[in-house]
Amino acid sequence: MPQNVNCPQCNKQVSVPDGMGGKQMRCPQCRKTFPIPNEPAKAPVPAAAAAPRPGPGPATPKAAGAAPIRPASPSNQGIAAKPSPPLPPPLPRHAAPTNQGLNARPGPAPAPPTPRPGMPHAAPHAVIRPAGRPQYPHLDKREGEPAKLARVPGVRVAQLVMDYLSFGWTPEEMCRQHSNLTPSECHAAMAYYYDNRSEIEAEIQSELNQVEQDKVKAQPSPFLLKMRTG
Repeated sequence: MPQNVNCPQCNKQVSVPDGMGGKQMRCPQCRKTFPIPNEPAKAPVPAAAAAPRPGPGPATPKAAGAAPIRPASPSNQGIAAKPSPPLPPPLPRHAAPTNQGLNARPGPAPAPPTPRPGMPHAAPHAVIRPAGRPQYPHLDKREGEPAKLARVPGVRVAQLVMDYLSFGWTPEEMCRQHSNLTPSECHAAMAYYYDNRSEIEAEIQSELNQVEQDKVKAQPSPFLLKMRTG
C-alpha cells in the first residue's frame, strides 16, 4: 500500500509506492533528493481458529438381518388432506336388441329361390351366364357367313388377321393403318381369331385358292402382252 512522505526541504507531501523504503527520491516541487524511511513492520494477523468438523456419532449396534435405517421423510401429518373426487361409474354396455319380453310374432321365413328351368340351383343374387360360345360385342357372326365387324360390315375378321400374319401388325398398328377402326374392334377380331383359329385359317386359305383360280381363268391384258413381246 503506498505511503505519504513529507519532503524535509519544502514540507511537500509526496505519495511513495510500496517497496521504496531506504531509497532516495526527488521532490517534485523543490527538486531536492531526500531518503525515504523504511516502512514499519506489520504485525501478523492471527488466523481464525478453524471450527472442528463434527465427526460421526457413536455407532449403534445393528441386529442381524435388520433393514438399514433411512432418514424419515417429511410427512403430511397434522395437515388436513383434501379428499379425492369419486370416480365416475362405468358406462353400461349396450346389449343387442332382443325380442325377449315382447309379444312379437315371428315373421314368415324367406322362400328359397326357385331355380330356372334348365339352370342349376344357385345362390340368390348370383349372376348366371349361359354356357356356350363366348360373346364378341364388336363382331357380327351369323350361321354360314364369315365373321365381320358389327359397325363396319365391309371389314371381315380374316382381313385383319391377314394383316397380322403378313406384316406382324398389332391391334394398335391396325388402328393406325386403318383410321376408321377402333382398338376394341381390332382386339375383338384378334380374340375371335385365337378362339376360332381353324375357322379363320380355312377362310383365308379358301380366299387364296380363289385368287389362284381367277388368275388361271383371266386372260392377259394387252399391256402385259405388249411387255412380253417387246
